[in-house]
Amino acid sequence: MNEAIQIMMKSDNLDLPACSAVYAIFSASKCRFVGLADNLQEHIKDHFKTAEPNISLRYFMQSYKPKILQYEVLGSALSLAQRELMKEKWIRLYCPTDNIPSRFSEAPHIPFQKQRILQTAS
Repeated sequence: MNEAIQIMMKSDNLDLPACSAVYAIFSASKCRFVGLADNLQEHIKDHFKTAEPNISLRYFMQSYKPKILQYEVLGSALSLAQRELMKEKWIRLYCPTDNIPSRFSEAPHIPFQKQRILQTAS
């Protein structure tokens, strides 16, 4: 697996692979978001668009603040369950602030911790 780091300012200067990856978006001081993408290049470009449903992440991605992208390319042989486990590992490692939506989020989300509780309770 291949890991890389890239500084991002806007979506039109990205040189990212168009493959499956787990990724983290950082501000200068903290991890903002951890995600999983089938096509990293398109997925990251989507975060810069005004349609980003996570309002906090949208404001950050559209700001002039530098953004740091760390990603790990995932092999095509990994199942969806294995990729989800990798994402959960990164969430525990980096503690992103914008994966857990605020009350201002437009999309209905279940915070990561509650998902784990719901899954183990059933």
